[in-house]
Amino acid sequence: MTWQYTPYIIPIFISSLISLAVAVLAWKRRSVPGASPLLFMMLSISVWLLFYILEIGSTTLAGNLFWANLAYTGIVAAPVTWLFISLEYTNPSKKITWRTAVPFLIEPAIILLSMWTDEIHHLFRQEVMLNTSGPFAYLTIVRGPLVWVHVAYSYGLLVYGTYLLIRAYMHTSSLSCIGRKLAFLSWGTSWYD
Repeated sequence: MTWQYTPYIIPIFISSLISLAVAVLAWKRRSVPGASPLLFMMLSISVWLLFYILEIGSTTLAGNLFWANLAYTGIVAAPVTWLFISLEYTNPSKKITWRTAVPFLIEPAIILLSMWTDEIHHLFRQEVMLNTSGPFAYLTIVRGPLVWVHVAYSYGLLVYGTYLLIRAYMHTSSLSCIGRKLAFLSWGTSWYD
């Protein structure tokens, strides 16, 4: 593989280091509710960023695809781990176990499998080209239907995890009186039941 340097990797590398530092802090505090899933989320983000650096550093189509596929291991894990953080943090008496985690990992596993076998079915990427007109070579992709399945799944997990955290905040905060005043936003159900 041939490589190219671009200054765009510097902020990405710094972000990856910050994610790794947060992972180390989460490891040290793993007994705190939500810390273990935070550790995995920060590791998945670091994996995503480090492989993305290698992707934009590669100058060949095969190299870009290889590193993009590896980067997706972090991409598919991040929304799932966000939900796990929210679930553990809002219900500290229940830790995430393999039994509770596996159903949420089925879709990411299918996405990863489809990516690595995409040359056969083109359900993830219908068309892939290497664009060399910019400051670095990058993939130009016509997305397939499985991308949109993954987008819907990921955003669903992110929204639900955020909802759980907001609901918990409204229940426990000294600002919960604001939540009572804004209860009309829940469209018929109360946030403070």
